[in-house]
Amino acid sequence: MKIACVIVNYNDAKTTIALLKQICDYKSLNHIIIVDNCSTDNSYASLKQFETNNIIVLQAEKNKGYGAGNNFGIKYAKDILHCDVAIIANPDVSFTEACVKRIAQTFSEDRDAAVVSAVQLKPDSTPFHSTSWKIPSANEYIFSALFFIGKLYSKTKEYNGNTRIAVDCVSGAFLAVDINKFLSVDGYDERIFLYCEETMLGIKLRNAGFKTLLLTNETYVHHHAVSTQKSIPNAVKRRSLLLNSRLFVLKEYMGASKIRLCIARCCYKIALVEEAGKILVRKLK
Repeated sequence: MKIACVIVNYNDAKTTIALLKQICDYKSLNHIIIVDNCSTDNSYASLKQFETNNIIVLQAEKNKGYGAGNNFGIKYAKDILHCDVAIIANPDVSFTEACVKRIAQTFSEDRDAAVVSAVQLKPDSTPFHSTSWKIPSANEYIFSALFFIGKLYSKTKEYNGNTRIAVDCVSGAFLAVDINKFLSVDGYDERIFLYCEETMLGIKLRNAGFKTLLLTNETYVHHHAVSTQKSIPNAVKRRSLLLNSRLFVLKEYMGASKIRLCIARCCYKIALVEEAGKILVRKLK
């Protein structure tokens, strides 16, 4: 089984290089593919200095978003490097080689697995609530955007001792995909620039009859949204991108009616006001 790690970089070579230095000696990784998503700084030149036989630095022709960047790297892993599995890793994560080996073992043991991931930890080693989730209903996708209602949906998972469980979706910060299965559903939807890629992928894989598995005894650390915050520093703009992506999912993947889409737009406008309010409160403190 040949494994490649795909890392998408945008104006954040420092973070990407830190991850590269951590994993470059992992024997279980046959290749590391860095996709520079048309950075506007000197990222591409900086990353090119680390290129070797096993470390490949590519530059996308155009920045079409996170999903498109990963698709580009994964297609290269398949077509040029003939890899079987791709680990998709944000630049701001860290993971062990033991985790990679356990992921490879899982793919070998379960031929229906299309995605395998681990439990997402914060830098203080506490778990994120968003490691995995069920594909939401349309109503949940609409109303969970509101601050107080959203709290009802943000619950830390209990795994009850199971070391491998089937889930619908996992965080896009770190996951491994069976390349053939991933590409058989056309990978990430490139009509979205950022956010909600995981839920759309989960829907497509479920509809195709594939499994998404979470290894509850393996972990990775995510320094959450470091890269995203650098490339999109405005919190309200990030929130707006997220909510626009949710509207896309509601329309294209959930078949939401015009009335439901109208309700969603109203709720999302309120959510943006809430976000602006939170920023103002923090400034006044």
